[in-house]
Amino acid sequence: MRRTEHETASSVLLVDRGRSWPDEFVEHLARTGWLVVRIDDSKLLPFFVLAGGVGAILLDVSSLGMTEAIALRNCREHAPQTSVVVVASEIGRAEVTRALEGGATALIRFDASRRDIELALESGARGAPTFHIEESA
Repeated sequence: MRRTEHETASSVLLVDRGRSWPDEFVEHLARTGWLVVRIDDSKLLPFFVLAGGVGAILLDVSSLGMTEAIALRNCREHAPQTSVVVVASEIGRAEVTRALEGGATALIRFDASRRDIELALESGARGAPTFHIEESA
């Protein structure tokens, strides 16, 4: 959903942890009205969410570990409308399992369409997880 200047700006937390996010992906977030905040330490996620104004958290599926799962669970407990978007190069059963265990509300590919990115960023407000799975034969 495209944000207008009359809506309150919402932040999207991009968990870097050594990950280089594609420029086009980040630019799309900024163009659609999201304030992009990059953080390296996932343990800080709940503090940002509790401070308010966070609409979504994005992280790479490869960075999902126990620390991230606990931090994301805390975020969703205190702000259940916050979207937790896990991004992967390829999406298969292992990535879906990892994303679900990590508390994701959406799982998308790095090359997802703009529409899929926007739907994922709003997935926390809908409540049910959104997963786009492409199974190969």
